[in-house]
Amino acid sequence: MIDPRPAAAHQRAEVEHGEGDSVRGPISRSAGLATLADRKIRHLLIGKVADRRAATWNAVARARLKGYSAKSITVDNGMEFASHQELTAQTKAPVYFAHAKSPWERGTNENHNRLIRQYLPKLTDLAKVSDAKIQWIQDRINTRP
Repeated sequence: MIDPRPAAAHQRAEVEHGEGDSVRGPISRSAGLATLADRKIRHLLIGKVADRRAATWNAVARARLKGYSAKSITVDNGMEFASHQELTAQTKAPVYFAHAKSPWERGTNENHNRLIRQYLPKLTDLAKVSDAKIQWIQDRINTRP
């Protein structure tokens, strides 16, 4: 749970404490986006996931975190985080879970997901969105004034 998360993460006192989540397309589709946001500097990483399996989310998160040294990752209780021990072992970043129905505990990531929806509305088939478009959205969000 989130309670033992380091104080520096709670207070946004240092970089590399992240929040993770998924952005889903229509329910009948399995493709989506893995999103990771730094709590302090608000930097966003986005990667396309082909399905809702935890192993798929972990693989995309690892690839997007390459070159970053995450100190912690806070997520919700979604099924895509069922293999959180594996993600911790691979990234050396402990994974913490926000309390149920408490999205404000991951407010940075929730806000970024809302910004992504400005470019990719809820019924968008994310399987059809190109990697270049996803990168463009990430860059647009990260360079907002």
